Amino acid sequence: HVLVYLYRQGLTYADGTLWESDGLYGQSSVRILDPDTGEVLKKVDIPGEVFGEGMTYWNGKLYQITWKSQRGFIYNATTLDLISEFKFQTTNNEGWGITWDPCKEEFVVTDGSAYLHFWDKDTLTEKRKVPVKRIDGRDARKLNEIEWFRGKILANVWYEDVLLVIDPVTGAVEKEYGTSNPYHHVL
Repeated sequence: HVLVYLYRQGLTYADGTLWESDGLYGQSSVRILDPDTGEVLKKVDIPGEVFGEGMTYWNGKLYQITWKSQRGFIYNATTLDLISEFKFQTTNNEGWGITWDPCKEEFVVTDGSAYLHFWDKDTLTEKRKVPVKRIDGRDARKLNEIEWFRGKILANVWYEDVLLVIDPVTGAVEKEYGTSNPYHHVL
């Protein structure tokens, strides 16, 4: 028996539907899941030469980015039919996490660097990028999966047991939730 572990990269929920993006070369996919059981209701594989990463929902579509290939995919959120593909650039020229900012109507992307990248909703090109600083003043390196929540960006940090609450305008980390850091807060 061979155990294959797929990385769960993006989890998106809207209007009673749960979507998942998973990653591994040759095995990445986008899935619609039953939100109560986690059962896969529909699955679409992405090209084998790319490693699927973060994904977000906006306006009836799913926007998925890939790790090192600088390629993104747009899907119909109901059917998972591929609508189009796009190329992107970031600080590290990688894609890690993506979320939708409903206030400014733009995408926010991470790439493992200490930057949040803000993309135009129509062209999917960078409008600006904001450096993120931890509470202790360090650069917030390895920003990974992100979510928009009440006007803030929630981000996990790769290989750390921490969740950062980031001001998207200033890039300042306002709170750090985690068991092993001195800035621990209770949710």
